[in-house]
Amino acid sequence: MTGCSREGWWRTRIIIAVFALSAPLSSISASAQDVSMSAPSVVRAKAKAEFSSSLAGTIVSLPFKEGSAFSKGDILATLDCVLQRAQAEAAAADYQAARADFDAREALLARGGLGRVQVDVAKAQAAAARARRRLAKAVVEGCEIKAPFDGRIVEIPVNEFEYVEPSQPLLSIVSTERPEVEISAPSVWLRRIEVGSTGNVRFDEATGSHQIRITGIGATVDPVSSTIRLTATFEGSAQGILPGMSGRASFE
Repeated sequence: MTGCSREGWWRTRIIIAVFALSAPLSSISASAQDVSMSAPSVVRAKAKAEFSSSLAGTIVSLPFKEGSAFSKGDILATLDCVLQRAQAEAAAADYQAARADFDAREALLARGGLGRVQVDVAKAQAAAARARRRLAKAVVEGCEIKAPFDGRIVEIPVNEFEYVEPSQPLLSIVSTERPEVEISAPSVWLRRIEVGSTGNVRFDEATGSHQIRITGIGATVDPVSSTIRLTATFEGSAQGILPGMSGRASFE
């Protein structure tokens, strides 16, 4: 074997050895990436609501302040509805009169003193008066905003004694029920993550980690970011965790 041939032979052997050594390293690196997975996460309230005025009027009461806690059924805001209540009383009186007229005509029909047409007209008038009474009652109910769940006040952009217009924002609230964790995960996680998978999450605003369990997987993948939304709940205590806190969730 000549010198040049011997040199080429050794060069080929070295290249083969390098490839043989590099293959296990790449597979180990890929395996390490598969074992530890983390993604950004944020705390979301179980429920939230934003209320707007359904009618025009003056705010006479805002018993809670921003950050205050309340219970389901508490009155969060009250508007001055003197005119609306008067209209509701008038509608109720109109219905009583229309109902009495219908009852009287029906009694006359039974004795043959009145025709069916007059009774049917009175019946229709009573039904229309009942509908107006229900409408007026619904308007009055809009004078008070009641809490649909236990929660806390997030924001109140208005003040007492201010005049508000229909659809004007009055306040926003969030539920104090155990919050959820929303995770923006790479779509490739779908190969390994499923409902019931457990992991941990750390938040920038809090100390320590919290164990979480996946309870929901988004229905679609974002084609731009190749991410999917996962929903998780806290397995242990969530004391001190507030909606809006952000951090990273990790899964093994």
